[in-house]
Amino acid sequence: MTHVTATSPRARVTDHAVRRYCERYLGAVLDETIDDQRAMPVLRKAGHDLAQVRARLADVGGVLMAAGHRTGNVVAFPEAMKVRVADGVVVTVLARASKPPAGPASQVPARPRTVLELGVTP
Repeated sequence: MTHVTATSPRARVTDHAVRRYCERYLGAVLDETIDDQRAMPVLRKAGHDLAQVRARLADVGGVLMAAGHRTGNVVAFPEAMKVRVADGVVVTVLARASKPPAGPASQVPARPRTVLELGVTP
C-alpha cells in the first residue's frame, strides 16, 4: 500500500536535496567545495538518475502536503531517510532516521523460574 498516487500532491525539490539524497542514500562522494548546481553534472556523470531521485523526493514531500502541511519532516521508506520540506519545497535530506542494529543480540542463559523447575520438594 502506498500513499503516493498519480493525483497526489508533489513538492518541488531543490538541487541541494537531490545532492544530499545521492550522498546519503546512494553513496555518492562529492567534494564539499562544489556548490549544488555544479554537483548535478558530476552526479549525472557518475551514473545517478537525477530525474528519478527528484521524482522520488517530490512524491515523499507530497505525502506531507497531502496531510495538509506545507512545512515539516517526513520519513521516506524504505530508505529510512528524513526529508525536510519547507513551504512545499523539499530542501534537504537528513541522515537515516534510525541507526541500524549494532549486531546480533547475545543469548540469555535459561534459568529456572519456579520452585518446581528447581526440583525442590516440600
